[in-house]
Amino acid sequence: MVHLVMFDIDGTLVDSTEFDGRLYAQAIREVLGIVVDCDWSTYPHVTDGGLLEEVLRRQRIADPDGTRHRAFKQRFIAMIGDYISRDPASVREIPGAATLLGMLRHRADCRVAIATGGWRETALLKLDAAGFDLDGIALAT
Repeated sequence: MVHLVMFDIDGTLVDSTEFDGRLYAQAIREVLGIVVDCDWSTYPHVTDGGLLEEVLRRQRIADPDGTRHRAFKQRFIAMIGDYISRDPASVREIPGAATLLGMLRHRADCRVAIATGGWRETALLKLDAAGFDLDGIALAT
């Protein structure tokens, strides 16, 4: 029997929650000109795409061709990259997470995967900054 062990990123593998939500709200202000409540628990789908769709819906902003969505996503990814470049130590591994991942990935009875509600680009930026080796690990975003 082979077991699948799946991990989330933010708060499970990587300590990035302090800046992630703040930068998300800042990108919404910059791209859409809207100030949003950062209590993400009030949103029905707490994923990067789901939050954006809900903000657009609540504000009655039409985006039929996805232009606003693409502009927001591009800006948010750039902000995360800039933040990490300026302060790489701000993205830290949750203590013991890399060791646990390493142990599990070398077991014959386990397969390891990572799943996140974040976009692939920001997930890879955070995991790389925290020093995770993703060789042989599936990543679903």
